[in-house]
Amino acid sequence: MDLERPSTSALIRRLREAARAKERSIGFARERGAEAPAAPVVLLAEVSGLDGAAASRAVAAGAASVLFALDPEVAGRLAREPASAAKAIEACGEAVAGVTVAAAAWGLGGLVDGLSKAGFDYVVADVDGAPATLLTTEGIARVARVEEAAQTTGLLRALGDLPVDAVLAGRPRPALAGTGLSLLDLMSYRHVIECLRQPVVVVADESVRPADLQALRDLGVVGVLVPAANGAALAPLREAIASVKAGRAAGTGGPAVTLPRLAPDQSGESEGDDDDE
Repeated sequence: MDLERPSTSALIRRLREAARAKERSIGFARERGAEAPAAPVVLLAEVSGLDGAAASRAVAAGAASVLFALDPEVAGRLAREPASAAKAIEACGEAVAGVTVAAAAWGLGGLVDGLSKAGFDYVVADVDGAPATLLTTEGIARVARVEEAAQTTGLLRALGDLPVDAVLAGRPRPALAGTGLSLLDLMSYRHVIECLRQPVVVVADESVRPADLQALRDLGVVGVLVPAANGAALAPLREAIASVKAGRAAGTGGPAVTLPRLAPDQSGESEGDDDDE
């Protein structure tokens, strides 16, 4: 049995709570004074740069987490001066602040340590661009980003064995975003979830509509990330999350266990029934 690694990350705790969320009680079934049930889907919003005003707007629209996307120039400044992110993080209020950087920025010296020292809760990194040293950096949760259509079952399971805390899955066919989610999209997301033990978040581009959240949650998706260019979708998605039903635990993934089967005895001889051993 795989035990869940403890995490000090606020985002990872929220994703795990979403995975364990139960149906909301109605009427008088809920006891007075009881804590509000965890949301079945965590809403994340991406903003460009260290834009505190944009972060505040995203939180006001219902985002539970803000992901700051940094270009190489801003990332370089952050590597030299981790404190430069303080105002942007403060603008998030109760929402969880995360960071992601452009692929070209990972070659900057001191960037990994700078992200940790800046006070971000988590970092999102593409699996084909982030340095291996990120896995040994303390003080910040690691969210691995994959394009699920490009990953084989073996690679996804290998990712599941690495010390990453969550996985962000991008849509396999972004060129067809205007057509909405298809059954193939759901199959691709389910493939990712089945191969992993970590919570899975998906990118909510123009194809993901509020009505799709229930289908995504039923697959095991426990978070959606709204890109910076699609900020208008935040409020409708937040309203839709309130009606999503969490019928069962989600995001526990992992490959199915197949038990060996004994071949039937072909000798025609039977063992004694009185052998207690």
